[in-house]
Amino acid sequence: MHTQQIASVVESMEQFVVQSFYKETSKKRFLDAIHSTSYTLKTFERLVKEGEKDAIEETND
Repeated sequence: MHTQQIASVVESMEQFVVQSFYKETSKKRFLDAIHSTSYTLKTFERLVKEGEKDAIEETND
């Protein structure tokens, strides 16, 4: 996984909190975003449990 993926998950989770209070938020889009973030978190969790030493790849942007 790349550090940008983890940063994106953190940002998405912060947005979920705000979006959940607005009834104008599209339910489908909201649920799709949650599903995507959940997938990334589950992938990261699996890598950590498997003991991947290089679970997070640093990117030099």
